[in-house]
Amino acid sequence: MKDEIGHDSRVFRADLSNSESACEMIRDVAKWLGSLHLIVNAAGITRESLLMKTSPDDFDRVCGANLTAAFNLVRFGAPLVERGGHIVNISSYSAVKGKAGLSAYAASKSALIGFSLSAARELAEHGVCVNVLLPGYMLTEMGQSASEQSREDALRENLFHQYSDPAATARFIAWLAGEPTITGQVFNLDGRVG
Repeated sequence: MKDEIGHDSRVFRADLSNSESACEMIRDVAKWLGSLHLIVNAAGITRESLLMKTSPDDFDRVCGANLTAAFNLVRFGAPLVERGGHIVNISSYSAVKGKAGLSAYAASKSALIGFSLSAARELAEHGVCVNVLLPGYMLTEMGQSASEQSREDALRENLFHQYSDPAATARFIAWLAGEPTITGQVFNLDGRVG
């Protein structure tokens, strides 16, 4: 992985849903960099299952990865973010539209929006921007592992009948990271409507 990212990089591993593990990782990052300009919470897992068939363990696991991990990373990482820096939390179209079979995922990503908007208000006095991004359905590892029906629905609902592009999402995040006063916003890059 390091070879793909570049020679001037480091890979840190942590269970971000665990506060001690997240705190330790942030300490290691602080020793290496000192400060941060950008934090992107892009974690996302799902367990496709109808509500009545979703186990409590699956619900907790999804919320742990999608919400608790973001909370821990923001809680411990925000003090390292310099004035004018950004925290971008990746949510989902499902958070605002819902989808049968994704109750745990939609709940966690919806809560992430509320968390982010509150964090934006709290961190503004420190000059730190917090925004939310709904990137759309992408054929990432998670998108590819979804059911065929979910993939077909995403294409059908998209006005251009295509999946979202991870590179376009990365470009948008890079642009946003250069804007020191945009905060408390939910940006929808998805081509689905309704």
